[in-house]
Amino acid sequence: YSTIYQATHVTSGKLHTSKSISHRSSLETRVLIREIRKTVVRKRLPVEDFFEGIRLQRDLDHQNIAKVFDLYQDEHYYYLIYE
Repeated sequence: YSTIYQATHVTSGKLHTSKSISHRSSLETRVLIREIRKTVVRKRLPVEDFFEGIRLQRDLDHQNIAKVFDLYQDEHYYYLIYE
């Protein structure tokens, strides 16, 4: 994976870190990955509300709103994949 694509740090904050994933040879950006700590989500709202918000954002189709492609998770983070 890392021989074809490269991750570039975009932004960080208390709630998340965002990285842009680009093709190495063309430098064309493919997706944006937002890493959100699970502990932060649990402190701020019920987890069910978090997933409902992601579902709503995934279903939106608007030119000024980034489309959510998918959501992955591990033990410590949620990973939102945006267009």
